[in-house]
Amino acid sequence: MLIFKELKSRIVYDFLQLVFPRVCLLCYDTLVVQERFLCLQCKTRLPYSHYWEEKDNPAAQLFWGRVPVEWVIPFLHFTKNGVVQHLIHEIKYNKRHDLAEYLGTLFGNVLNSSSLKMVDGIVPVPLHASRLLERGYNQSEKIAQGISQSMNIPLLSNVIERRVWKSSQTKRNRYERWQNVKDAFQLVNREAIAGKHIMLVDDVLTTGATLEACALKILEAERVSISIVTLAKA
Repeated sequence: MLIFKELKSRIVYDFLQLVFPRVCLLCYDTLVVQERFLCLQCKTRLPYSHYWEEKDNPAAQLFWGRVPVEWVIPFLHFTKNGVVQHLIHEIKYNKRHDLAEYLGTLFGNVLNSSSLKMVDGIVPVPLHASRLLERGYNQSEKIAQGISQSMNIPLLSNVIERRVWKSSQTKRNRYERWQNVKDAFQLVNREAIAGKHIMLVDDVLTTGATLEACALKILEAERVSISIVTLAKA
């Protein structure tokens, strides 16, 4: 039933894009000139986390005792079959890398008024080369590009690599996710981040296993501090 609903929604959207090329991704109303992807009403109603206002928020608590981080800030709350899941699905499976960059820009505008406005560099969680070839782009890097543009902070895409990819993290529990990624990343340019406060960017925070593994590699560089931001938290 869920697959049918998603297919039906996609068919409706594709049809409206043919007839009215600029419609909101969520309500399908026609967009006005200054709007992109989302109408003002839907953008206002997005489930923002507001975790940038609270350092010891529930997302940060996922990493307590696991990896030292300054801030952990997801932009939106992710719920099953909700609007954020729809947006993430568009980004990851319908090749809407432009949407990822747009949402990253919105996120960056918020972070400009937070404690992260002074970070030194932005590092996206990398994809394995085979996954990158399959998808055509790294959604986390596209989100990071949007953040970088709106915050005027350098994007550092050559710092860390994913050398191992076993299988998807979907439907794995926390322990299984950690076992799947604990040796997956390799720090390849420690000089680029030495002595800096780095913002690590991913699309969705679930158990934190992938971000933990990636953050621990970044922290191998000298005098590095790290904050984590994600487009959404499940």
